[in-house]
Amino acid sequence: MTMRRFIILSVAVLANCALCGAGVRDSLFIDGEWTACAVPSDTEKAVGYAVNASDGAVDGRRVILPGSADENRLGARNPDTLNTSGLTRLYPFEGRAVYSRKVRIPRSFAHRRLRLVLERTKPSTLYVDEDSVGTLGNILSPQVYELPAISPGSHVISLAVDNSPSAVPSGIHSSHAWSDATQTNWNVVIGKMFIESADSVFISSVKISPSVA
Repeated sequence: MTMRRFIILSVAVLANCALCGAGVRDSLFIDGEWTACAVPSDTEKAVGYAVNASDGAVDGRRVILPGSADENRLGARNPDTLNTSGLTRLYPFEGRAVYSRKVRIPRSFAHRRLRLVLERTKPSTLYVDEDSVGTLGNILSPQVYELPAISPGSHVISLAVDNSPSAVPSGIHSSHAWSDATQTNWNVVIGKMFIESADSVFISSVKISPSVA
């Protein structure tokens, strides 16, 4: 088989897979009311508190996501409103905070590949029912978490988001993704946030190695 025929065949196979898989991805949007808890030092303890708050066991701060911590007024009121060197943040918040809410996984998601997608967020750690799933630090592209097997029914999703200076390399502090001169250093998620359900059988990558012989 010539390389040209191999490439054409590969493209045809991938196109067929894409067509066969069209319409099989479902999204469960998790925007709405969440419970917020600032993290002084012990993240695990804060996650537990936020989970209890989302269940009504203790009082917690209610916030609306997507939306920044500034918009939800988690920070103290900024008394300086005359500074014109950058964008003015009325309720600036900097540090770590945990956000939790209950999510009901539909039966149609059973035995499927589940991913949690977060658009426009800061370095984060994801917890499902207080168990850590992982940590992602990319801030220039969506964060995508591969979720473990989750049974249909009620579960608690918790996000620990950190916008403190130590969360990213120092070179990012003056970049457009962080400074008050452009979009400000906000905390939490301001883009789409959803759980994506897809077929458990999928192509993760394709590698073509040409032969120059």
